[in-house]
Amino acid sequence: MALEIFKLSIILGFALVLLHFSALKRGQKPSLWTILFIFMGSFVFVTILSYLFALYDNSAVKEKRRAFYDENSFICETGAFKKKEHYLVSIKEGWSVYEDSYFKKEDLLLEIINCEQKR
Repeated sequence: MALEIFKLSIILGFALVLLHFSALKRGQKPSLWTILFIFMGSFVFVTILSYLFALYDNSAVKEKRRAFYDENSFICETGAFKKKEHYLVSIKEGWSVYEDSYFKKEDLLLEIINCEQKR
């Protein structure tokens, strides 16, 4: 995750530096400190955003795990585009939670985030 944050902050930093260069008046030289602060600010911004998204994802997964342990059923989707498969996931069907973010049955793993509670 740290590498992705670093890559995104570098991309955002370069975009902001280019924007800064285009805003300079003719003959005006950019300050090295300004460029440094742009990159540092972009790193802090991307880091904060990534933690906020991670908190949101974790709360959704926790809620689904709690419902699973309360013996609710889920319909989970796997596959890509047209070859999607759907599975009925519940404790009664022999599924269990694996590494806090997957449902597991035998050798099949399904991401909890891709599951919807059956009504």
